[in-house]
Amino acid sequence: MEHVHQDLEFIRSVMENARKRRVVDGIHSMIWGTVVPICTALSFWLAEVQHPQFISLLWVLGMIFGALCSFSAGYIRTRRWGSLPSGAGSQIYYSAWIAFGIGVVGTMVAGMLGLLEIPESLFMLAMLLAVTNTVDASFCSMNWLYFITAGWFVVAFFVLLLPMPHAAMFFGFSTIPLQWLPGWILTRIYRREIHGEI
Repeated sequence: MEHVHQDLEFIRSVMENARKRRVVDGIHSMIWGTVVPICTALSFWLAEVQHPQFISLLWVLGMIFGALCSFSAGYIRTRRWGSLPSGAGSQIYYSAWIAFGIGVVGTMVAGMLGLLEIPESLFMLAMLLAVTNTVDASFCSMNWLYFITAGWFVVAFFVLLLPMPHAAMFFGFSTIPLQWLPGWILTRIYRREIHGEI
């Protein structure tokens, strides 16, 4: 009887670990959902005060700042809460976001070199976000995340239709409901289910 009880406890622990591995921390989405709209607002301010030559530098610095914050948050959380989730599903999840980061860098470089117009760059970024949020929804088994995917498809459509600078403003401030807000929700779920925090 004791042997059966131990087997049940082992199965329960395996199922619990599997469940936990499907919950992800949304802190990185919160970081970028903050950096992008701030850079967007500052870009329009620079244009208004007749200093558009600083806009590209602003975005480069903003991306560096966001990347540093993202890496720092990941490091601090790993030290505090332990290693990142592992397994085949987790590898696919992290690989998707790494591929997204590479795509962002490539799109920004192409835009700075004049190979892509701003609406085209924004369209590509929105499509990349739609794809990676689809991976999030599948990985976490949270159907509400598919609405975030749909939101980025809508953004991708409108940035090609709207004139500049409205397209850039629409994209930049869309990161608040489509990146920061879901990131905040995922972070609360992560803290509650993984670490028992409220």
